[in-house]
Amino acid sequence: MVILYLLTLTFPIVAIGQQFNVVPQEHFVHGILGPYPGVTRLSDGAILFGFTSFGPNGESIIRISRNTNQGRTFTAHGEFARCPRADCDNISLLEVPAPNDPVVLTAFLNHDWDSPQRQNYKFFRITICQSIHGG
Repeated sequence: MVILYLLTLTFPIVAIGQQFNVVPQEHFVHGILGPYPGVTRLSDGAILFGFTSFGPNGESIIRISRNTNQGRTFTAHGEFARCPRADCDNISLLEVPAPNDPVVLTAFLNHDWDSPQRQNYKFFRITICQSIHGG
């Protein structure tokens, strides 16, 4: 189960000119096991939460959940990477301005295994994806 711990922020976020105070409570995103979370707040106030989960054959799956009520509940928003022969994890999310709609960039490690036994890495990569649809 993924548990998102939200801590109290005590400094203003100057980039958007607001201060967010978050209560220190546990929020259970949903019942899918997975490590390596990444969180970002979007310009429309929504929160995106990304993490790695694992499929039945050990494949890494990068999943995204979305929140629109100040962090109280999250709903599954989608998945954007399935890595059957690679270790995909350590997600980072960032919204950047664009001419029309904001773009969400997602970076994650994407390391190929050298064999089906998954003992050593063969290639090391950082993959960056973009979404023009709010994540």
